[in-house]
Amino acid sequence: MIKLASAVPFLGTFGAAPLPDRVAASLRREEQEGLRLAAKVRIVLLAVAFVWLGHDLLHVGWAAVFNLAAVGGVLASGLAEFAILKRHRHPRGIAMAFALLDSVILGAVLALPNPWLDGTIPVTVTLKGGLVLWFVFLLALRAFALDPLLLLWSGVCAVLGWSIPLAVAALDPEIRIGVPSMSGSLAANAVEAFRDVTFVHIGQWYTEALVLLLVSAALAAAVQRSRRLALTRASAERRQANLARYFSPRVVERLARSDQPFGGDRRQEVAVLFADIKGFTTLSERLAPEEVMQLLRGFHARMEEIVFAHGGTLEKFIGDALLVTFGVPDPASDDAVRALSCAQAMLAEVERWNDERARSGQDAIGIGIGLHYGPVVMGDLGSERSMAFTVVGDTVNTASRLQGLTRELGCGVIASEAFMARVREAAAGDLSVVDAFRSVGSRALRGRSAPIEIWRA
Repeated sequence: MIKLASAVPFLGTFGAAPLPDRVAASLRREEQEGLRLAAKVRIVLLAVAFVWLGHDLLHVGWAAVFNLAAVGGVLASGLAEFAILKRHRHPRGIAMAFALLDSVILGAVLALPNPWLDGTIPVTVTLKGGLVLWFVFLLALRAFALDPLLLLWSGVCAVLGWSIPLAVAALDPEIRIGVPSMSGSLAANAVEAFRDVTFVHIGQWYTEALVLLLVSAALAAAVQRSRRLALTRASAERRQANLARYFSPRVVERLARSDQPFGGDRRQEVAVLFADIKGFTTLSERLAPEEVMQLLRGFHARMEEIVFAHGGTLEKFIGDALLVTFGVPDPASDDAVRALSCAQAMLAEVERWNDERARSGQDAIGIGIGLHYGPVVMGDLGSERSMAFTVVGDTVNTASRLQGLTRELGCGVIASEAFMARVREAAAGDLSVVDAFRSVGSRALRGRSAPIEIWRA
């Protein structure tokens, strides 16, 4: 019976339950690739910055060496991280260590004076000059890893790095740290405090530190959202792939979108095709189990492709047999015509396959096909743990019995009068589609009280 795969719920990075092994492994690979990509991007951007700052040698002389050394230090850190990540299978700890190292390097560069610069630029200028954006830049690079925990940690590291210039300012006895005076005009006091190179507005620093934490939290939430969407999409694609094993492509998308695509048990008329390999039991006695398995796989693959090409629904494989319906989930006027075309294509494909088997010294096989048209009930069977979709009814049983008659009558296809009548109706007067069939009269079928009129081809 058709197994309708249930959705695998997304369990985020911080969830209590583990992810499925295959999904977790895929996420780890993506995280590793993201970390390597972030390292590559950082190396490229810092290399560009290094070359750009190199032009300053022509203008400010040796004072530019300090800036080049600073960029070179962060560039070297990036190269080291990339080299380690290429060989490390569990990169989160490595990335966390380098996130802290990068923030410390950047904080130290912003706090230390340039020894080759005439005069000294107070560290207060660094704190007031908007250079905190460099830490935001490092946070953005960490987003490539698709790891929310790493981003939150990088936010904490950025605050620690931004604390280094503040600590240097606090150690300088000539620099005051506090808040602007609340007396008089607040705007005037704020402007004066900003202009005063001996004063650090601690409230501004707190705001910038909070912004770093908020940016890291926002990026972490965005990455978590991306992971959730990626897993949801992967789950949907997996369900759709499972459905595609049984349903024709034209109905797979509808089934994947809907929670209850069949709307409970439904009764409707469909065309039913039942086929199996003639003499399979006898053939299996002469073959090794591995050869039997290879035979079934080859048969199933070829028949499945034909079924889907004709818009049929593969209800189930039963060993060497298969049950196919046309008109599930939605009936169409040409269901019987497509079923007939499918049966003819199956016979032709088996002939081509037998030519291949003959060239490799394998036995030829034959198939018998039964075709019937009538009402069925379709719906889910089983329990919540193991749910299956199937079609049941006398129409299905009759198609199976018709298939069994192909051995007795020595033909490839037997169809009921109900099926042939539906084909003639759908063909709108074009009887060429049934030229290969001739009436055999009425026959009694095992398990049925009344005989039915049948056709053979």
